[in-house]
Amino acid sequence: MELNLKSRSKILNLLLILAVTVIILGLVIDLRNTLVYGQIDLRNRVVGARVLIEGMDPYFFKWHQGMSDRLLDPSVKPNSIISRVSVPPTVLILHSPIASFSYFQQKIIWLIVQWGAFLSTLAIFAKKSDSSFKKNLMLILFWFFFSSLFWHFHVVKGQIYIIYVFLLSLAWFFSQTSLRYHNMLSGILVGLTASLRPPVTLMFIPFLIYRQWTLLWGSTVGLISGLSVSLTLANFSIWKSYFLAVSGMTNLINLGQYSPSERNVDETIANYPKIIEGMSNLRSTTHFFYTNTSFKKILTSSYAQKIENFLKLDLTRSQITIFLLLVTILFIFFCIIILPHKNISMNLIFLSGIVLYLLSEFLIPVGRYCYNDVQWILPLSLIIVEARMPILLSNKLIFSLLFSLLLCTGAFSWIPYSIDLGVYLMALYVTLTSVILIKQGAKQL
Repeated sequence: MELNLKSRSKILNLLLILAVTVIILGLVIDLRNTLVYGQIDLRNRVVGARVLIEGMDPYFFKWHQGMSDRLLDPSVKPNSIISRVSVPPTVLILHSPIASFSYFQQKIIWLIVQWGAFLSTLAIFAKKSDSSFKKNLMLILFWFFFSSLFWHFHVVKGQIYIIYVFLLSLAWFFSQTSLRYHNMLSGILVGLTASLRPPVTLMFIPFLIYRQWTLLWGSTVGLISGLSVSLTLANFSIWKSYFLAVSGMTNLINLGQYSPSERNVDETIANYPKIIEGMSNLRSTTHFFYTNTSFKKILTSSYAQKIENFLKLDLTRSQITIFLLLVTILFIFFCIIILPHKNISMNLIFLSGIVLYLLSEFLIPVGRYCYNDVQWILPLSLIIVEARMPILLSNKLIFSLLFSLLLCTGAFSWIPYSIDLGVYLMALYVTLTSVILIKQGAKQL
């Protein structure tokens, strides 16, 4: 037995060294990509914040000759009615303190912010792990995420999902402390995150189910505070434009008139300058293979059409949306009625809320792409913190899913559509594991 423990310790130490090496190499790769490419998803938020500060509507803003190139997003199609800003005004407010910086400076700042948020999240979960084995396992988990295509894709696009990950991990951290108002502080952070990413409001449901009134009250305060702060620059008309723009993006995507993967703008039509803010690479981006993994995309694909024909069904898009909504309601009903309400740890309350939030993102009618998947680090980390891993891995189904997951989330494409398959395996693994942990009330795991 002692020999087995020593062997396991040596293997973990070797993996630890490899993980640190991969993290360092990953940082070098991300720095290189930041310098070479235009971080086109960061650009639309930067421009949106600047337009908002100028007192204009960032969602229906149209750049034209004579305007400052600081307000130009060269990835906007010239015939598009709406801009590419798809985040709520609260996110634009978040960018406003550095809006006056040059875009090159903001790219470097955002790279530091992304890596800082990721490493801080690792530090939070490692600190709260109750054994050296779990600490090492946590670092290995983050190693897989650092080496994954979806993390590098997240960085090269200048995405923001890692900020939500950090804020929710910080909220969980406060819930584990002995501070006087720890649950209130935790809830406020959840609410602030919900003001930046509206689907996070689904985390309020487990707080209600498990009667965590302080968390629920704090979340409400945080949500209202975040929305109130946004009104300093974005009045109600801007919020109305946001909802109209998001609705417009959904319709355009459904009609096939807009695709986030189509980034190259015809310069002769757009008449955009080649040099923008002293840079010539703002249109430049990587061409990682990635697809839309939303359920609606799958259900409206050619495969779904074959199933409809076989079953002699004729489902409209609205019927598909209603179907997905019913699935979500049934999942919530399952949580409320079937699973126990007693002996549930704060870890499991957060886990159930985060899983509910992440599953709901498959139902969003706009595109869901692989940079979204950095958020799965949250439930996977909570599972490591909460579960007794040897007992959990003794479940053959869970072990098989976990092994398949590792094959599909690395830096290599092992099989066709392995990244997409990895996303669904992560969702399935996390959901099943969460149900097992909650059902047993953390008594045996």
